[in-house]
Amino acid sequence: MIQINPFLKKGCIVTDTGSTKRQIVERADKVLSKDIFFIGGHPMAGSEEYGIESADPHLFQDRTYILTATKKSNLIAIEKIFSLIKMIGANRLILNPLEHDRIAGAVSHLPQIIAVSLTNMISMLAQEENNNNYLKAVGEGFKDMTRIASSPYKIWEDICDTNQENILEMIREFRNYLEVIVDKLKNDPNSLKEEFQKASKLRETL
Repeated sequence: MIQINPFLKKGCIVTDTGSTKRQIVERADKVLSKDIFFIGGHPMAGSEEYGIESADPHLFQDRTYILTATKKSNLIAIEKIFSLIKMIGANRLILNPLEHDRIAGAVSHLPQIIAVSLTNMISMLAQEENNNNYLKAVGEGFKDMTRIASSPYKIWEDICDTNQENILEMIREFRNYLEVIVDKLKNDPNSLKEEFQKASKLRETL
């Protein structure tokens, strides 16, 4: 932003599409001129694919597009970004940067960690037991669960660095919930019915 600041005209609106917001919003507030309006953006329309070859004209259709307004975001600038979001068919959601990073840590970054971990765990079992049938037995459920494990690390390197604290917290939350599942499975398997039903009911609304 330091590099582009001298070339930005008064009233220019600057936005981004990064997956974490606190650091870039703080940076924008520090380095951009007072008459430049920065609005952080994060379209929740990610894919494990990347590059021009994977371009999709319908990528944002009915997807949530998060905006993080700052002191440099005036109402006119926000309304213009709203118009852009509407044009691409996305649904807007406004969060403050801290709230965004916490929520993204739970609904976006944690699933990536889980997908990577599950994939590597199955690979590890196959290697340790010298049994390739683990991989041969993989079905669509496993593939659905681990689709995003194909995402290249270069996409996630900065995310893991800039949202480390929230990701670690969400891993702890997930680990705690797994302990609840372990306890139910060990002591009262039938009690898992409630967990399955709650998950199914919520999933149908997403």
